[in-house]
Amino acid sequence: MMKKIVLLLLAVICASVVYGQDADTKKRVAVATPTASEGVDPIDISIVRGKLVEYISAMKGYEAFTRTDIDQITKEMAFEHGGMVNDDDKKKLGVLKGVDIILVSTLTYGRGRLNVEAKFVHVETGKMESAVSQVMNPEVPEDMEISCKTLAENLTGVSISPTNTNETPKPNNNNNNNQPSGNNQPSGKNQPSGKNQREPEPPSRKGSSHGNTTPNVYPPVRPTPEPRPNPTPAPAEEICRNSTEFALAMSALRAEKFESSQLLFAKTMTASGPICVEQIIQICNVFTFEDSKLEYAKFAYPYCKDKNLYYLVNSVFKFQISKDELGDFIRGR
Repeated sequence: MMKKIVLLLLAVICASVVYGQDADTKKRVAVATPTASEGVDPIDISIVRGKLVEYISAMKGYEAFTRTDIDQITKEMAFEHGGMVNDDDKKKLGVLKGVDIILVSTLTYGRGRLNVEAKFVHVETGKMESAVSQVMNPEVPEDMEISCKTLAENLTGVSISPTNTNETPKPNNNNNNNQPSGNNQPSGKNQPSGKNQREPEPPSRKGSSHGNTTPNVYPPVRPTPEPRPNPTPAPAEEICRNSTEFALAMSALRAEKFESSQLLFAKTMTASGPICVEQIIQICNVFTFEDSKLEYAKFAYPYCKDKNLYYLVNSVFKFQISKDELGDFIRGR
């Protein structure tokens, strides 16, 4: 019994040491806000930054996050070339605590494509790694997803393994269940043969045997009217934002660390396309403060495509005064 207790204690101690080592060896990556050239949509900037944080955090040995002081420092430094940063910039990097690597990136837009160039800057040594780049289509959310994932893998040298790849489709055993068996086929004995079938003779147009020569009169045959093609209905107006695009935007919205930044991003996102009450409620629930929810709800009202349901937005408020203020705002428009 004593040996078992000793072995159990040793196992717990070893597990704690291994876990501590694994936590210490995790590289902490601060993702700075990308610098962008003219013509780049602010939503695309937030999406790229949020996706890089998401994918790098999903990699073994890495932890990614955003910090406002990182943005201030990177604005004062030049990262155009690889190699090492100068001594003055190295001092600025030295004030950062809890950061191993800074990810700096640049976005340029041209010919309908978004080019993202990114590089790692090591805080302790001041070494800048060579930049990696990826071109993506900002109009296709799936392409932005895949491109940001590839960019993160090229930066870290770590691949993100796909999940749920072991599932195999089950064979469909019901293909032949509905086929009639040979025994159930109708027998030829019960089918009338072509030789024995006789078409009905048309009524005789000859006179009767009593000498009446007036022919029989039949009603005229009416032609069968041709079916009219159904008119193609007009396409319905889009009410809600595309689900994939909205999910990407929500991920980028949640990646913003401050409520003021979230509010600004939410307004930009709302003004860029169709949006419905259901999506407005989801955005309101991201905010912590009642004032932020109320300010956004007022801003989003003119862009909402189903204003007749806007009373449902009141469900996000805790206080009656906020509901009354939103109602007065809507009635005053």
